[in-house]
Amino acid sequence: MRSAGDRLWIGIEGPTIDASEWAHLESVRPGGIVLFRRNIESRDQVRALTNQLRERLGPLLHVVVDQEGGAVVRFEDGCTVFPGNLSLGALAAGDREKGLRLAREWGRVSGMELRAMGIDGNLAPVCDLTVRADNPGVGCRSFGGDPALVGSLAAALVSGHRDAGVFAVLKHFPGLGAAALDSHDALPRVPAPDVVRHLEPFALAIAAGARVVMTAHLIHEGLDAELPATLSPLVVGGVLRERIGFGGVVMTDALEMGAVTDLSIEERVEGAVRAGHDVLCLCEGRELQARARACLDAMAAGDDERVSARLDSIALAPPPPASPNAPPGEDVAAAIAVGCVTTLRQGRAPTTIPADERWLLILPTQRNLSPAEDPLRAEDLRPFASALGDRVTLLEVGAEPSREEIARAATASAEHDGIIVATIGLRSSEARRQLLLSALEWHPRTLVVLLGDPGELASLPARDFTAVTAYGYRRPHQAALVKLLRGEITAKGRWPVSPEVRLAAHLD
Repeated sequence: MRSAGDRLWIGIEGPTIDASEWAHLESVRPGGIVLFRRNIESRDQVRALTNQLRERLGPLLHVVVDQEGGAVVRFEDGCTVFPGNLSLGALAAGDREKGLRLAREWGRVSGMELRAMGIDGNLAPVCDLTVRADNPGVGCRSFGGDPALVGSLAAALVSGHRDAGVFAVLKHFPGLGAAALDSHDALPRVPAPDVVRHLEPFALAIAAGARVVMTAHLIHEGLDAELPATLSPLVVGGVLRERIGFGGVVMTDALEMGAVTDLSIEERVEGAVRAGHDVLCLCEGRELQARARACLDAMAAGDDERVSARLDSIALAPPPPASPNAPPGEDVAAAIAVGCVTTLRQGRAPTTIPADERWLLILPTQRNLSPAEDPLRAEDLRPFASALGDRVTLLEVGAEPSREEIARAATASAEHDGIIVATIGLRSSEARRQLLLSALEWHPRTLVVLLGDPGELASLPARDFTAVTAYGYRRPHQAALVKLLRGEITAKGRWPVSPEVRLAAHLD
């Protein structure tokens, strides 16, 4: 029989563990550790850390991480950074067979890299749909808006992870795609009619062998009009277990997120257990973790034989032998990025910079959109400018461009044959929107390069412009966009959303 602590998966504070934290960990005896960027210095350090954790807390301890690809990765160095779900969805929207093959290869490579460091679970893939242009928490983390496409790509990633001996975690059940709020900050509520299509991707990936599902902090009125999914027996027991037939491990999203902090930690723990969760995720705060463990003990939460059996089903197994035919991760990432490049809208500006022209390239120096995502820094984008060489003049502006920066860009634009505005976070920044709208006025040949979610263009008034994207800002995205701007490839990707979402973003 499992102990109550096996049902609690928690975060730790840094890359090493001092005596005080060891005492806390040995008191709580968690069944899993969730790694974040704060815990990572190198592959060797993580390997040593996971070994040490299992030596002290037991060999069955699970170690998991959010290595989604795109904007949400915890390992930037020493592991392949894949372009992300929407990039893969854009490729697969035009070539389903190629997309499924690359998805499985991505899953296998990423799984092998994680497993080599002692990590046996990946908190991915995201199965949420893109169904509204203003969704604040999903964006490029989704494969797109077609449930069948999203489900098949998620299933392929799950299979690739399984090939590598790593379990994938489907999230965020029953689907955050229709939410208007980010559950890191507040509790979203989704209207009743919008239900069935959000369940389909999860059902398809479960049928393909997914063994862990994470629930979301949102109220889906068509399933339970009163309680968020993380506290709802109707959602966990009635829909996920009975309707879809899932027999694996169900875990909560992090119980310290803003969507549920109006409840005490005891209310959150009791509600999640009664809803039918096997695992409770609590990543921050020693006091909260200790109180959660005490609450689980009081509920005799380790005495459920069905929970123990489900946890046993994902018990740590020896890693499979390395496949001699596994493709290099960089090649898989590059293939996804090149295949996903999309011309969102064609205006007067070309998508290729003529070799005899010089354009002004305006780059943001930083941004941070969501607690789930990694911040964008100036150094992340400088390789993009460098690879374009003498075809561009680089002008960096702040995350919130000032009037002086916008005026300086206006002056510089008069000396160039066109303008490239590389941008992200338009939805959340009036200053970024103003910079882009001003550039469209300065020069008729203004090319917009979206470094993230195309749905952000819905925050602009309808205008005539050229816009391209690779659905992200990582190195593979940048390399693919450079190839487009230099005329080495054509854009073959398709933004994989419904016409209604494209219309909301003023795109063809």
